[in-house]
Amino acid sequence: LTVTGSSMAPMLHDRRDRAWLTRLTRDPKKGDVILYRRKNGQYVLHRVIRSEDLMGCVCCGDNDWRTELVHRADILGVVCAFCRGGETCTVQNRGYRLYAWLWTQTFPLRRPLLLVRRLLGRLKRAWRIRK
Repeated sequence: LTVTGSSMAPMLHDRRDRAWLTRLTRDPKKGDVILYRRKNGQYVLHRVIRSEDLMGCVCCGDNDWRTELVHRADILGVVCAFCRGGETCTVQNRGYRLYAWLWTQTFPLRRPLLLVRRLLGRLKRAWRIRK
């Protein structure tokens, strides 16, 4: 599928990158990127932050700090590979596994880090306009 939206940036970019999915035959684990369907019918691709034994898992986009409880029955698939900037990568790739581990381990710091990143982006754009 072609990714739409910005919730999975910087890993996946809106309408540029693609993700390959496979059926989830096990319980979702921390670091997995899953496709699920919300109660309102919206399809969402987010990373598992932690597993909840009976309920399912807690998910969050890489470009967000708000979490969402996802029930196992709402999960449609898990990302097995993705194409980013024309280059294909599987979830077994060492670099990707390190990225996924770091992104989930630093989750408590994500909100302030993303706020700083967004502020720097605004400053950079403002500086370009003045030139």
